[in-house]
Amino acid sequence: VPAIIWTSAIMALTKTPITVLTSITPIITLVIGLSDSIHILAHFRNELRNNDSSKEAVIHSFSEMIIPCFFTAVTTAMGFFSLTLTNIELVSQFGIFTGIGVLLAFLNVITFTSSVLSFSKKKVFQRSLLESEKLTPFFLFCNELSTKHPKKFMLVNVLLFIFSFYSAFQIPSLAHLVGDISFQHPVRKNMEFAENNYNGVFFLNVFLKGKTENALSSYQTLKAVEDI
Repeated sequence: VPAIIWTSAIMALTKTPITVLTSITPIITLVIGLSDSIHILAHFRNELRNNDSSKEAVIHSFSEMIIPCFFTAVTTAMGFFSLTLTNIELVSQFGIFTGIGVLLAFLNVITFTSSVLSFSKKKVFQRSLLESEKLTPFFLFCNELSTKHPKKFMLVNVLLFIFSFYSAFQIPSLAHLVGDISFQHPVRKNMEFAENNYNGVFFLNVFLKGKTENALSSYQTLKAVEDI
């Protein structure tokens, strides 16, 4: 959550508006931040078994997990930063601030999360360890079953992949420019007729910019635009 707030503050300082794409940035930042926290927390719980002090467990956990989490955050951020290579401003903004959010989420994990864990009580985690170990037999059973019958499991995965690959091409495309218009509307009928019988419909976008702030507000100008 702090990483989301920090990213939002940077957007505010740079006067970057919230768009359809940048509105997803907090969600991605939250998911990646939680992923790093879960890795650290799982390792921390294991270290508590061998250390009496929570601070010692934090030190051992972060000394072993900080490098893998760091490279994961950097490579993920670089992937988002690569979106800046496009000429589409909305996509570029999304890549920049999502990449920043990913790095800030990592920074939050190694600072805030470590501070919270150092004050945690060992008894609390011991109880949670006992609760989580209830699921261990089930996972061991699944692992044992897959290792005893590897060929069958591989065959099932191959068949599932083939079925999924085929089904992916059966997904209908609803990215219609007039998808919100009723099927009975003349505009919808005319467009579908053009798409089914000709080469489709292409839109011509004309952008007008006046020399002054209210240059396009006069009646004569608006009438001329309507005539065009």
